[in-house]
Amino acid sequence: MSRRILFGSILWLSLMVNIVLCMGDSAPEKKSADLVGDIDSLIQALKAGKPAKAINTSFVNMFGMVQTTENFLEIKDIKGGQCTLYLRIEKNDLKLSDAMRKKMKEDGASLTEIDEKEQNASERAKSIEGRYGTAVFKTSELIPILEKWKMGKFSTRDWKAAEQKSGPMFE
Repeated sequence: MSRRILFGSILWLSLMVNIVLCMGDSAPEKKSADLVGDIDSLIQALKAGKPAKAINTSFVNMFGMVQTTENFLEIKDIKGGQCTLYLRIEKNDLKLSDAMRKKMKEDGASLTEIDEKEQNASERAKSIEGRYGTAVFKTSELIPILEKWKMGKFSTRDWKAAEQKSGPMFE
């Protein structure tokens, strides 16, 4: 497989983690004040039937690409066994792992080519920053989803449990 095809495949797979959540326009504003804490705090507040805000940072190392994503999460409108989840991507960073850089160099890529590939991948990853969406869930179904996210397990199936979705992530 050529370096170009290999790198393109790696970039595509790495970005899939966020593409599930990130289609459309950027949020009109960022407001991360008054956070309850991390995703554990969010889960505990939801179990107690209280609104909460949190920042969750996830790390994914997939095929030599290291992706770090910081999401703002807010639980609100808790009533009748339902709640609304607001999610926005605050930061998204993509870097080549040391092992991938070494492999690319062994395959004949120059340091300049490797740096350019990493820069291009990083710019693509940053292009989804600010994307947001809102989804209405049964509280009993959202808690296990958040617990999976806490462990770094994300899936397109997570959104199938939502009774209603809106915002650029879902368009």
